[in-house]
Amino acid sequence: MSTTRRLLSGSLASWARILVTMVTQLALVPIYLAHWTVETYGIWITVQAITLVITTLDKGHVDYLGYEFLKLGSHRKDDIRRRLWSGIDVLLLVGVAELTLLALVLFSFPVVEQVNYHHAIQPELVNQTKWVLLISCSGVLFLGNSTGLFFRALSVYGYFPRMCWWDLLNAIVSTLATVVAVLLGGNLLTVGIVFTISQLCVVLIEYIDIRHLLKKHGLAIQKADLRYGFANYVTSLTLAGRYFLESFRQQGIRLVLAPLVGVAGLAAFSTMRTVSNVALQGLSTLVNPLMPEIMRFVALREQKKMEAAFSTIWFVVVALLAPGIVGLQFVVKPLFANWTTHKIVFNPLLFALLSLSILVYAIAQPAMAILIGNNLLKAQLRIFGAVAGMVLVSMVALVPFVGVVGAGYALLSGELMLALLAQKQAQNWLETNGLAWPRKEFTRASVSVLIAAIGMIGMVLIPAGKDLITILTFVALLVNIRLYIRQLSDVAIHKINAVLMRFPSIQKVYSMVLTK
Repeated sequence: MSTTRRLLSGSLASWARILVTMVTQLALVPIYLAHWTVETYGIWITVQAITLVITTLDKGHVDYLGYEFLKLGSHRKDDIRRRLWSGIDVLLLVGVAELTLLALVLFSFPVVEQVNYHHAIQPELVNQTKWVLLISCSGVLFLGNSTGLFFRALSVYGYFPRMCWWDLLNAIVSTLATVVAVLLGGNLLTVGIVFTISQLCVVLIEYIDIRHLLKKHGLAIQKADLRYGFANYVTSLTLAGRYFLESFRQQGIRLVLAPLVGVAGLAAFSTMRTVSNVALQGLSTLVNPLMPEIMRFVALREQKKMEAAFSTIWFVVVALLAPGIVGLQFVVKPLFANWTTHKIVFNPLLFALLSLSILVYAIAQPAMAILIGNNLLKAQLRIFGAVAGMVLVSMVALVPFVGVVGAGYALLSGELMLALLAQKQAQNWLETNGLAWPRKEFTRASVSVLIAAIGMIGMVLIPAGKDLITILTFVALLVNIRLYIRQLSDVAIHKINAVLMRFPSIQKVYSMVLTK
């Protein structure tokens, strides 16, 4: 397969995966809530969050070896093979240890019971929760991690698109299996078992393909060097630490929130956050392909092209994401009620805070690309550590007094801190390496977030003036779009047009403003 076809296939698979994730996030909520109680749904969400946090160290190990494979290159088969099979054995051994420790904690100490102390659920559901958590973690530790490591080794030989399609198939099959189990009346434990078994079925078929490809490229199984494997594992802990802190900000917040507001409150928070996450997935379809380009332009010290890539990402925020989120705030209340089958009460302030968190996250992406792409791990650890501390302290301080809305304030404050610290660190690095941070474009993008924030909070505080506030907000955003376009270089305008060509309907809307 040619390089162009591989890139196209990989992009299609990635976009299809994002589309499946978006559809899944939107479609499954009403199905769950129609057949389960809000408490059961909240527990299911909590189990997923705990699983992601528990398996963070292994994700760091897998990604670290993946970077090593890429650095070695396809011609160093023996080195790749040694790292691969040593890594597989270490993953299995560590997985057994982690699962054993988890089982001891769950069944020897009243962990779940303590989390649920102020919001009692049935003892049977508590017991199901423990088993579902074990089953969910075992699926990731013994299926997801091993296939992920094989995935990264084979990507060196041009099989990234092929592995992406396998990942897509796994997501589709496991989602459909889960839906069928819920529709047939399956309880929490049944759905957890069905979800993991469906993944196992796909992975077993995937292993046949992986085994064939490994043999083809001289990477067949060999005796592992455990000392070498564990040395790599220890080295990967720095990367895993960064992942853990980032995971806490995204998923671990649920673990802190559950004992403070109960599983029903957690379900309300997570469901409202789902809508914001769909916006984030839409952002990813436009932004992710630009990240490798940013790093290439930075490496070549091409200031104008780097600024064009930055400006394109911020254009998505200024012209698409900010107006879209404001419009959604205006119409979402009745849609949310129908979507959740009227089982979860819509909180407009919480929804606004979560949506604004996505906007702040979006404008920070160019700065984060600089930090991640240049492996500034110490800086990342400092930033993510400070942000995690801010979110944790804010939640503990606010949630007992203002309820679940406090989690929204905490998350937004964390994203603001992340954006400011990342921007400062990225700016320093760029200036040290002969480049400049695009101040004007960043400031104008930040203004769009401020306009959206004023408009959305205004809608919440003055519901009687909602229509007028929305109109004024859109006018202000439109003016800001024009001002943003006027300060862009011709290179940036060309780049934005090139990106929008992939989305003709969006391009038509903005064709009139993409001229100076």
